[in-house]
Amino acid sequence: MQELINKTLPEGEVVLGDYQLLEEIGRGGYGLVYKARHLRTGQAVAVKTIRLDHEDKDKFKIRIARFEREAELCARVNHPNIVKLLDKGYSEDQKPYAVFELLEGQTLKDYIASEQGLSADQTREIMIQVLDALDFAHAQGIIHRDLKPQNIMVSQMASRLHIKILDFGIGSFSKEFRSVDYRSLTLSEEMMGTPNYSAPEQLRGESATQRTDLYAWGLILVECLTGKPLVNGRSVAEVFQQQLMLPEIVLPSFVLSHPLAALLRRVLKKNPQNRAFDARSVLDELLKINFTSLQVPVFEAAPDEEDLTAVNQVSTHTANAPRKQITVLGIRLDLLSSAGAAHELEILDAIEKDQLNLCKDIAMRYGGHIGGVVANHMVVYFGYPETDDTDT
Repeated sequence: MQELINKTLPEGEVVLGDYQLLEEIGRGGYGLVYKARHLRTGQAVAVKTIRLDHEDKDKFKIRIARFEREAELCARVNHPNIVKLLDKGYSEDQKPYAVFELLEGQTLKDYIASEQGLSADQTREIMIQVLDALDFAHAQGIIHRDLKPQNIMVSQMASRLHIKILDFGIGSFSKEFRSVDYRSLTLSEEMMGTPNYSAPEQLRGESATQRTDLYAWGLILVECLTGKPLVNGRSVAEVFQQQLMLPEIVLPSFVLSHPLAALLRRVLKKNPQNRAFDARSVLDELLKINFTSLQVPVFEAAPDEEDLTAVNQVSTHTANAPRKQITVLGIRLDLLSSAGAAHELEILDAIEKDQLNLCKDIAMRYGGHIGGVVANHMVVYFGYPETDDTDT
């Protein structure tokens, strides 16, 4: 942090430009955020700087350029639901910093956890504001690319909730808004976005579009209602598999019979060409949906365990839970060889395991849950523990 100091006051406070840094309040992949005070006005602000890790010069130049792009993106948007850029500058050794309004409240991730899932009305209120902000940003040619509950701040304003979208650090311009000298600021070894909320095309390294943000928006909406990520796993590989392999996202059972399900299916289409494109049209449709008829189960806190996808992660209590059909598929895999052919047992065992794994992959690709494997027998559930209207 010493490299960012412009001057030090007698009392030892660190000052960057016109701002006295008070305490670190956040950090990300390459940025640090401090609570600070403007020396002349006394206004409390948030100052974001680049982390000064020891790394090669080329990588650091890209991070500086990306930092500059974030400031450019934020300067273009002036919306009540997007964090406001107040100032920017450089330290004496030419390290950039940006000054944002200081937000009170908690991230949507923390708010969902504290409430153990939000009510239908709370979810509607928050997600309308997120959509309105996305519609404004998209109209300026700006794509967030890392929309997630951690990047949404929630505060209580009088009798209503108010949100602000943060962190355009990996944001980009849509193709039609890019200048001739536009270039990608993605490091070769980096993956842009958070896999749990990233659209399939984003994980494949394709260009992000407005549809990419809407996919994340749909996942966040469901998480508000259920209290847990809709796409989760014990490893990043499992998350990738769900995002890339399953034909479509599996919606919670209590949503399936509600008009909200039709909207969610459109924004959560795995093929971006089939996905809803325009945030304004999605917002218009959301405003017409009656959320008071959405019966949200009461979810208990998940046990403290590493397996975030455990079947018994939550318990639901509702007298009006819909009944859904469960399909159980039993598989027995037999190896047949021609008469008189001799094979070593190790080879046969390896072939059997390979074919069973192939069966697993096919079943999971179509939304199946592997109930168990014993010898050459396998059980696959469709409609349990998660349900979908295409299970049968």
